[in-house]
Amino acid sequence: MSIPTDFPLVPPRPMGILLPMLKSTLITLLLLLTFTHTVNAGEKFGVPGTEAPVSVAACGEGNAYIYKKYMVYARKSPSFEGQDIMIYETDSPPADPCSLAGSDPFYTIKAGEFQGANTFAGLYGKYLLIDQWPGKEHKRLLIIDISNKSLVFFDWYAEPVIKDGTLHYYRVLKARKSVREKISCPDAGKWEKEGKTALYVEKMSVDLATMKKSASGDFSCIEAEPITKRAAEYTF
Repeated sequence: MSIPTDFPLVPPRPMGILLPMLKSTLITLLLLLTFTHTVNAGEKFGVPGTEAPVSVAACGEGNAYIYKKYMVYARKSPSFEGQDIMIYETDSPPADPCSLAGSDPFYTIKAGEFQGANTFAGLYGKYLLIDQWPGKEHKRLLIIDISNKSLVFFDWYAEPVIKDGTLHYYRVLKARKSVREKISCPDAGKWEKEGKTALYVEKMSVDLATMKKSASGDFSCIEAEPITKRAAEYTF
């Protein structure tokens, strides 16, 4: 944080008056450092390829993610696993995001909405991405169109990335006997002994301009950490 050097000239003050002022200034600076931090340009958050926030502010029990047109406030739900996600429309990044966080939002997505524990996973234009754990062995990726407050995409997924306007990911298949027989996975036993899990997957893509989903027909198995906790315990 840069400190301005063009302070106005003021008469010297008695030490008895100056010390309380210095103490108050130090407390204010500590609070600012504790509750707000600026994200470096290009710093990654959430699904790779989503927009980098202009800044992030820790507000109460959650974080306010400030973007050019929106502010997303995500906080741990007091009544359900996952996060309550509140979206605010902004003409410009708010000067005091924490005063806005928790107030009347443009759109709210509750932690258990869409039948799973939701975690904010990034913003891409008008689309808000959610990592969702429905209490099973795998997770789902949800895409919400903020403009009309609607769910426009969901699928079981692993290793997502957005590149050139297209979402690429692995669709995770149920490891039925027929799937295991179809997809060769010679290292599955080795991975399981190491405490990992084998995911049987198909490469997929979604054109985010049209939301058209395309299946590649390319099947394989990949190594992954087992999902034993709610989605909020995981990072991308």
